This record gives sequence, structure tokens and C-alpha cells, in this order.
Amino acid sequence: MGSQTQPLISRRRLLQVGGGLAAAGVLAACGRRSQDGEGGDDDAAGSTPEEPAEAPVANDGSRTELSLWIVDHDGEVRSRLEQDILPRFEEEHPQYRVSTRFSGWERYAEEVTTAFTGGVGPDVYQGGAVWVGQQVDRGWALPLTGYVADAAEWNWDDFTDGAREDVSVDGEIYAIPYRVAPRTLWYRSDILAEDGFTEPPTDWEQLREVANATVRRENGRIVREGFDTFLGGGPAWQGEMQTYWDFMHAAGGRFLSEDLSRCTLDEDPAVEALQFLVGLVLEDEVMPYPSFENQGELSALELGLTATGMMVELPDLRAREYAPDQAEFVRAAAPLRHAVQAAHIYVNKYFVSSGTKDPDGSWLLLQHLTSADNLETYSAASGYLSPRASQTTADYLTDNMRIVAEAGATGVPYPRHHNLLELFRPVSENLDRCFRGQLTASETLQRTVEEVNALL
Repeated sequence: MGSQTQPLISRRRLLQVGGGLAAAGVLAACGRRSQDGEGGDDDAAGSTPEEPAEAPVANDGSRTELSLWIVDHDGEVRSRLEQDILPRFEEEHPQYRVSTRFSGWERYAEEVTTAFTGGVGPDVYQGGAVWVGQQVDRGWALPLTGYVADAAEWNWDDFTDGAREDVSVDGEIYAIPYRVAPRTLWYRSDILAEDGFTEPPTDWEQLREVANATVRRENGRIVREGFDTFLGGGPAWQGEMQTYWDFMHAAGGRFLSEDLSRCTLDEDPAVEALQFLVGLVLEDEVMPYPSFENQGELSALELGLTATGMMVELPDLRAREYAPDQAEFVRAAAPLRHAVQAAHIYVNKYFVSSGTKDPDGSWLLLQHLTSADNLETYSAASGYLSPRASQTTADYLTDNMRIVAEAGATGVPYPRHHNLLELFRPVSENLDRCFRGQLTASETLQRTVEEVNALL
């Protein structure tokens, strides 16, 4: 299957992709800063939004206004919404007009929080990867289960399992996904070929073999990594934690128990995953710690400074935009297998406000935005991946992006806890100590469990 033609994205578009993923991977404007005050900075992740603006549509008093807040957008997305998607909604439902506000991730949390605490929240609004738990906890998200059940042709079953799990709490659906970002294996085909590998690794054992074969040292110093734990695209303080999730899920582990009452990182699958990573980093020394920093917009993978690593779709976007001469060698592969095949997945979604004065009309708008046709239009304009399984082979996707999209079928989302950022801190901090050789894998996870449980 040949690569599909896709326009190169602008630097602004790439920053917005990275910003949205950082928001997805961290807080995604979770509604308040973390206790140590760093949540707001993590949300920004370099995004450069346009000024919020209301859609310039006059209201003659005969139509009900529905307010829509959009945070994942650029000029092309905004154009498709204003010229195609939203006008068709108003044509099909002439009793409504849509007032749209466009914002950016770095201030969106405060905007949403201010609006809801002031009693003037939007009818329909976008949110990031860890928003569901908090929106439910605060009572801001309207349950949508009944609406979903009645929308047979809209086809909830077309959304991937991980995307549907992400927006569900205690059997209730509280949001509808519009964007997914599965993490999967990335590799350099030229580096692997240099050492006799014609195919990428498919499991942990093969990854370790490839990583040890492809690492290069000069005068005792690593000059090319066999594996990289952080390929950029999000806040550095979460780098190793995100890669740890990838291996923990493949081992069959979870961060929190199903009822969210306790941390489960001291259980065998989670310990096994960290021991494997520690073996790569500290015993085999297939990379320095911390791993190589980005050079400008490019990570070690696009620069040819690592053979393998884990990431969402960003390497494909960055290579085509900033290193087109290297793009043919930057390849995505299926998630690694171990006890199971699993990919950590970020899911951004739409909510209907619990305070909307027109729940039925708000659902009609949300259903329209997330229909198969409109999601594909939105995703193609933005370069994002759709949460619908039927769109994993959409024409706008490159071969690499199709592989990442297909990884979503094995996606495991974040637990729906209302304050994940606070819980992430001890995980990240203790992993850092572990990779610096200050704690063993078992000590790391035992300490982390104690600290997370104290916060729960």
C-alpha cells in the first residue's frame, strides 16, 4: 500500500498537534493548576492559539442559540467548521444557531473553570485526555448514555474500545471522543537494516535484541541510542512515565485499581515492566539517561540518533515537515506484544454541559460534530486521528498514520480519576530516581504506591 499524498503541515499546525498531545498526555486543561503550580505551563506546550472569538452570526430571536467551545483547531479546522460542518447543522436544524468560541490549550482550563463556576458554561465543549474524571466529579458533564442508546445510525459501536472506555464512568457515558492518539513503536528502517534487521521488533525480547545491536558508542560515550524513552511531543517531566505506561499495559498492569481506590504499581505486571526498562537503560546501556534532547522540532528518531522509541503520530508529522530527506526511514510499527498487545492511548472528547438549557439540542449538535462524515472532515483538516474504527484507513492518512490509527484497537486510556496530575507526580519523580540508579525497580514502585495511595 503506497503512501497517500498529504500536504506538509505548518509549524503552527505541528505546535498545535504537539500542544494538544501534551495536553492529552498531561492534563489537557484539566480545570485547575496542579498543587505545585506547574499544570498551567504543562498545558501550554508551545501552542499558539488564535484569540477566542464568537461566531459572527446574527440572531433574529426565532432560533435557540447553542454555544460551542473549540480548543483543538487551526485555520483549516476553523474554516471547515465555519463553512461546512456548522452551517449544515443549522440547515438541518433551523431552530438552532451555533455560537462558536475558539481558544487554546494554555488558557483553556481557566476559561472553562471560570465559566462553570460563574454559571455561564458552554452548551458543548471540547476537553482533553484526563478531563472525564474531573468533569464528572465537579458535576459539569451531562450523562449521555440515553442519547447514545437512541442514536443507532450514528453508531457508537464504531468508536474503538479504548475511546469508549475513556469517556465512561460507572457504566455512564459522559463525553464523545473526537480525537485519539495511540502510542506505538517507532523505528529507523535504515538503522535496523544496517545491523541486519529486515523487520521491526514485535515483542520485548526482540526490542532488547535490536536495541543492543544498534546502539553505538565512541570513546565510552553513546552517540546513537538503541532505544529512546522520550521522543518529545509533551512535557519532559512525564517522558519516562509515558513510556513506562506502554510497557506496563503490555505486561497486563494498570496504574489504579478498577474502583480507583488504590495504586496497583506494586503488582507483578507493573514491576516486570519497570524491571525490563531498567534493564535496557541501566544494565544494557542502550541509551544515556536522560535520553537525547530534541534539536529544534526534531527528536532523536527523525535525526537518526536512535533506532527505536515509543510515541504517537508525531514522528511522521515532524519528519515530513522538518526532515523530508529522512522521512522514508521513519517508520511506525504495531504495539509491542508481551502478556498482551496494548497501546497507551490519549483521547480528547466533547462534553455536553450539565447546565445546558437545551440538553436535546446540545446532543443534536454533539451528534452532528461526531458523525462519521464530520469527524473525517475534522480529522483530515487537522491531521489528527479519528476515534472511529472505520476511519483507520481513511484516504488522508499516510502509511505510518494508518499503523498508529490501527494501534488504537488495543488502546488503554487513563483511569478516570478526578486529579490525575497530582497522582502522576510521585510516579514521574520516583521513575527519575530509578533511572538515575538511586532506587531499584521494586523500591521505586513500592514508594510510588505509598505516595499515590496517600493522595487517593
